[in-house]
Amino acid sequence: LLYSRKQLDAAQKSGDKNLQFNAWQKRGAVGSRLGNIEVLKTANDSMLHYADLLQDLDKQALAYSNIGMYYATALGNFKEAKSYFEKALALNRQSGDKTFLINSLNNLGTACNLLGENERAFKLMEEAYQLKDQTISEAGQEKILNLQTRYQTEKKDARIQLLDAESKVQQRNILVLIIGLLA
Repeated sequence: LLYSRKQLDAAQKSGDKNLQFNAWQKRGAVGSRLGNIEVLKTANDSMLHYADLLQDLDKQALAYSNIGMYYATALGNFKEAKSYFEKALALNRQSGDKTFLINSLNNLGTACNLLGENERAFKLMEEAYQLKDQTISEAGQEKILNLQTRYQTEKKDARIQLLDAESKVQQRNILVLIIGLLA
């Protein structure tokens, strides 16, 4: 906790809002690991403050998600957690980051499930699964395209090297022919 306090002090002295957000995030993680819910609450609230100042949708969503986790895990208040998870999900839908969106869908789905909203929980989890499957599929297709491009590039490089070697052999043969004619 002492080290995270020093990081936080340094970030505050810098005046950099991104550094301050990150320092509060780290302090919250330390507070969470140590079970210090007061530090965790302060850190989450401060993260939201700096995310709002930065007008960064991803950071705002992360802060709301962390606050939701605080209510769910530290206080066992799943109804309050659900409201923060809903805010995080709305922001993640706006920002378009698929990884954050999947996490938000899972968090909200879990909260709904624990509150007995099984149909909604199922729909949220299904959407998260489909999005994750789509993301994996897109990543696989991108990897295939990269491998194909690399293969084509290596094939062209090998062809260029072969042509270069043939050109050098032809130049040497011409030189030998000229020397032979001169002799």
